[in-house]
Amino acid sequence: MTTLLIAMGTFALITSISPGPVNILATVTGANHGYVRTMPHITGATFGFVSILFLLGFGLSKFITQIPYLSESMTFLGGGFLLYLAYKVAIQKPTTKNEDTELNSAAPSFLQGMMCQWLNPKAWIVSLAG
Repeated sequence: MTTLLIAMGTFALITSISPGPVNILATVTGANHGYVRTMPHITGATFGFVSILFLLGFGLSKFITQIPYLSESMTFLGGGFLLYLAYKVAIQKPTTKNEDTELNSAAPSFLQGMMCQWLNPKAWIVSLAG
């Protein structure tokens, strides 16, 4: 029992701190908007991940694993989404900070944080593996 708890704890720690789209977005948001304005996004991402775990725990994982083409298509769609994000980051033009853009830009909301997790392939893969 203790070895299972150690293994699951290590798995949870490593998968939660490894860089993924949500971690990178939270870091950039914190750098641009500060800790307090970033908290709704982080809280939303946390609730999003927990809701994925609950859904998978209450039977969605059985549905996904019973349909082989569904898990395969999720793998390809997730990989495509990550490639799309990498492309968008690569072509992003640097912006200059000034007071006008600082005032007009809003930090991501709670709902955006939640949707960020729901669209995150890493969150689904980690949840299914766990």
